[in-house]
Amino acid sequence: SDRDGNFSYSLAGALFRYDYHYDNPGMDLAYLPDGGQSLQRRVNGTGDGRSQGINLSPRLNWTLAGGDTLTAQFFLSAGRSENRSHSRSETELGMRPDYDTTDSQNDNDFRYGRADLTWAHKLEGGAKLELKFGASGSGSTADGHPVGYIDGVGLALDRTVRVEASERGLSSTGKYAAPWVPGHALSMGWDGAFTRREEDRWQRELALPGGRPPVNSDEDYNADIKRLALYAQDEWEITPRWSMYAGVRWEGIDTRSDGDSFDAVQQRSSVWSPLLQTLWKLPDTKGDQVRLALTRTYKAPQTGSL
Repeated sequence: SDRDGNFSYSLAGALFRYDYHYDNPGMDLAYLPDGGQSLQRRVNGTGDGRSQGINLSPRLNWTLAGGDTLTAQFFLSAGRSENRSHSRSETELGMRPDYDTTDSQNDNDFRYGRADLTWAHKLEGGAKLELKFGASGSGSTADGHPVGYIDGVGLALDRTVRVEASERGLSSTGKYAAPWVPGHALSMGWDGAFTRREEDRWQRELALPGGRPPVNSDEDYNADIKRLALYAQDEWEITPRWSMYAGVRWEGIDTRSDGDSFDAVQQRSSVWSPLLQTLWKLPDTKGDQVRLALTRTYKAPQTGSL
């Protein structure tokens, strides 16, 4: 990090890589309603893998004329993971699994980037306006190759699966705060976002003797999430150490998803939330404080869940 007059910057970064191995022995048991045992199966699994990636977070700051500030914040991330697993089942009682032995290989790549631009502007009378705009994008690719073996038959499953997904988003927040009566400040603002995800999945299976009929498929879906929140609150400074906030927040959400294997679905909903908060700065301390708040939270689903 460094500073040059009205401009300053910082850059943080991280590289990571780790390898792992695990053993996962277990026992599958099942019982009938009368208490009699219907299944006993010993399962021994092992796995190995590696994950590696890089994160970068540059930040740029400008102090403009009149005391305004402009901040550009970025976050970049990319990585790759690999996993190999093996599982062997020994059925001592009950039905055997679809495959007595399974081996699986999975490879994943991901990329993510986000940029936020924040402008803070001072107005007359102690008022302040803060605006923030953001954009993000991500992409991922996942390749899977499970194979299954049946004792006495041999190879009975050979499947390849590829999933490609991309996501884009825009967001905007704003806050206006101004004193309106002695000891009180009015604060109001918004928080909105739009996110779109596109995902494709391809599955191919070989026709094998002794195996089930191959299941080949091409699937895709798109999902959109639109969200907007509006709020207003009174910020009351009772004493230099004791303050209280009270207000109300409304948030609405519109979700839509469609794909080639299901009908389009759209849902709209909204919620009102009270905002009540009090803050006490402890005397004879450096920044210690106690906060008590009452509110109602409302979390939108992720596009991957739609």
